[in-house]
Amino acid sequence: MSYLIFTKYSSEVYKIAENDFDLSTLIIPSEIYFNVNISQDDFNSVRLIKKAVLKHEGQVKLVDCTATSFNRAQLQNYINVFSKQIECFLAGQPQSIVFDKWKNFLVLLKGLNVDNIIPNENEPLKITLEQYLENQGLTSLNPLQLP
Repeated sequence: MSYLIFTKYSSEVYKIAENDFDLSTLIIPSEIYFNVNISQDDFNSVRLIKKAVLKHEGQVKLVDCTATSFNRAQLQNYINVFSKQIECFLAGQPQSIVFDKWKNFLVLLKGLNVDNIIPNENEPLKITLEQYLENQGLTSLNPLQLP
């Protein structure tokens, strides 16, 4: 069972969790947030940013995302921002049971070369970074999975 975590005061997804273990690693006060069960397929669609989450009157609906396109500068910026988020988590939660998972992913992110991912400057990457990593057989995590 996978989960979407929403704030009680908006329909925006706050976090996602692939399973009960990952859910247990999130720091989410129950008085502010609530979770909704989703299938593994739906989780992967959200994690890879193939689908976006709409919530209407308690019902969760997934819709196809519009085409994604990154040029080199945009992709590098996305990697930099995601890396900074992971660094903040690692600095603040060194005792976390998922510390090594995120540290290893940070090493992977920092080792990416956008010139290799987008070899032709005039042809942008037309998928998300998450989908690119998945296609390469690499670990693919989404910022919404950060504890």
